[in-house]
Amino acid sequence: MKPLYYKEQGEGSALVLLHGFCETHEIWENIFPELSTKFKVIALDLPGFGKSDPLSLDFSIKKVGRSVTDLLSSIGIQNCVFVGHSLGGYVALTIAQERPDLVAGLCLFHSTALPDNDEKKINRNRVIDFVEKNGALPFVETFVPGLFFKKDQKNMESVYKIASKTSKNSIIAYSRAMRDRPDMTDFLMEFFKPVLFVGGENDSFLRVPSLEGQAKLAVAGEVKILAGTGHMGMYEATSQSIRILKDFAGACFHSIAL
Repeated sequence: MKPLYYKEQGEGSALVLLHGFCETHEIWENIFPELSTKFKVIALDLPGFGKSDPLSLDFSIKKVGRSVTDLLSSIGIQNCVFVGHSLGGYVALTIAQERPDLVAGLCLFHSTALPDNDEKKINRNRVIDFVEKNGALPFVETFVPGLFFKKDQKNMESVYKIASKTSKNSIIAYSRAMRDRPDMTDFLMEFFKPVLFVGGENDSFLRVPSLEGQAKLAVAGEVKILAGTGHMGMYEATSQSIRILKDFAGACFHSIAL
């Protein structure tokens, strides 16, 4: 498989942005330029999304994480802060577990360390069945609006254009991988690097009390909640997201320097 596609901008300590399900590196377009004024920002396409080749259909979230660490090794990144949106957070957690030396800090951006519960697993199976029968686009048309709290959000069309390029195989393979991912809360309790949960006050996928509870489990955990926001803080609360991520990454790198 070819190395993952990535976009890099800026200088200094490395901040790696991992996108979510049915997304690409383009999902960070609203915050990428501002973050790159302070850090070397790397936004990549996970396998099977955007310009990156897919993995085999029986892959796992852990294997996706290894493809990310392979890329970072190839471009000389030895230590970085990860920001993982939703699915990207699941990937970042597996990287932190396997390669703690690589991680200066971890931001779960609208993401969770919890596994799918029974209801969510049933919903994943429904997605798989639906996409197998109807293809990718009908799923994307119903999936994207649910990501936003305010349905008139001007950026929803941009997200739809990004998501509409997702292949049927990628949706099915990642739905299985997310359904079968392990519980990472035990890892949170032993990981001593900073962990930041950023959630949306009105996120229908991840409830605030769950994020607050997980942040308390982490050795060095904290939580920031974006008011009036669903699952897409980079679009729905752009300025606040930039400020939070800058402050978090800056603090992570400062603690290393001390």
